[in-house]
Amino acid sequence: MVGCKCYPSLAVQLCLIIILCIDSAASRIRYEITAGNIGGAFAVKNETGAIYVASPLDYETRKFVSTHLLS
Repeated sequence: MVGCKCYPSLAVQLCLIIILCIDSAASRIRYEITAGNIGGAFAVKNETGAIYVASPLDYETRKFVSTHLLS
């Protein structure tokens, strides 16, 4: 499990973290958000694992977002 704290002032498209998975068979790994992420606050670049802010964060309406990533 990886976590990070985000502030409402973060710009849309700002990369928060890059998740890197290594496959011993050297297969191409793809990433996708599979659960959580209510309101589409975050997105992932499916080829790089870069998780970024996808829409403006509104701390007044949602104080916590949990997102599950599958690789």
